[in-house]
Amino acid sequence: MKLRGSMGGISEFKTEPRSMLCGVLFLLTLVVWTTKKLNDGQVLMELKNRGFQDSLNHLHNWNKNDKTPCNWIGVHYSSNGNNTSNLVVTYLNLSSMNLTGTLSPSIDSLHNLVYLNLTYNGLTGDIPPEIGNCSKLEVMLLNNNQFGGSIPVEIRKLSYLRSLNICNNKFSGPLPEEIGDLYNLEELVAYTNNLTSPLPRL
Repeated sequence: MKLRGSMGGISEFKTEPRSMLCGVLFLLTLVVWTTKKLNDGQVLMELKNRGFQDSLNHLHNWNKNDKTPCNWIGVHYSSNGNNTSNLVVTYLNLSSMNLTGTLSPSIDSLHNLVYLNLTYNGLTGDIPPEIGNCSKLEVMLLNNNQFGGSIPVEIRKLSYLRSLNICNNKFSGPLPEEIGDLYNLEELVAYTNNLTSPLPRL
């Protein structure tokens, strides 16, 4: 490695390859740890700023400068494994908050989400196919909104899903046949839509 000295000359600076590698690995680990620590809070802000429209300011305490959003309205955190310092979003309940706008594809970054409740709002648009990446989701309640379009086939990836309620929306087209393969699904409510196929037998 060559470093430019204070007198404008070039001086040789030798560094052991192993030392350089350790330094690089340390920095990468630090970056990954920091990103993970802030990730769920950043995702929630993405949902708010790029999807939801909160005209009545119900989500007033969702603050991008708050690095520990454990007390944000509608948000519940749990510890990830035995590490109590690593908290992740597992529960998101934004029911009856007069939200409009859409559900951002950023939802797929909430990898530990178990419960999602967006009922009784005015949300529109499609369910983003990225929802299939929320692989731990057990309950998804989207009823009484204005969601439309078709149900994404990616919903088949939600193998832990127990309850799905999409009634009183504007969904159209057939239900994906793969919904019938969700062996943990106990409740499927889909009336008052424009669906063109019968509900699968659970």
